[in-house]
Amino acid sequence: MMCIVFAFINIIFQIKAILIKKFPKHTIEIGILIGFINTIQINFMSGFYQGIAKYFNDKENHRKETEYKNALALKLIIYDFVNSYYSIFFIGFIKRSSIFGRTPGKCIGYHGNDSCSEEIKLQLYTIVFIKFIFDFWELGRPIIKQRAKIFKLREELYKSLLSFYICNKNYSYKT
Repeated sequence: MMCIVFAFINIIFQIKAILIKKFPKHTIEIGILIGFINTIQINFMSGFYQGIAKYFNDKENHRKETEYKNALALKLIIYDFVNSYYSIFFIGFIKRSSIFGRTPGKCIGYHGNDSCSEEIKLQLYTIVFIKFIFDFWELGRPIIKQRAKIFKLREELYKSLLSFYICNKNYSYKT
């Protein structure tokens, strides 16, 4: 699974390099777009891996519940750490190096210079902002569902009271 993350990040940054060569005046916009794509990849792969980790953890036949939970937590924490921070590590350490037989790449500074720190900063800002929006939506969705349910119940109550009133309008309550 980690190899898939490595491959996704390499593909994302290959696309970034191609786009910047094609549109050199729009480096900030391209950086934000790549940060957005990276955030989508982080969320998708994290959700995908949770199901896989739980499946394989179920197959391991742990003796105690605590062993089961500890093994699952360890798998998820290590994977989420690599999944979330590999793009930053890639920019800071791998992009400029010639390891693995690759030609060293250039960091894209957003003010005309060759600065990896500016690229990391924009990547982090974009990831944090998009994750904030996703988390805000995740927290707000149950509240919106609850409000919609209350609104629907209130509407049904008003309809039933109105129909009760219309049906009993001509009935007199004499004792």
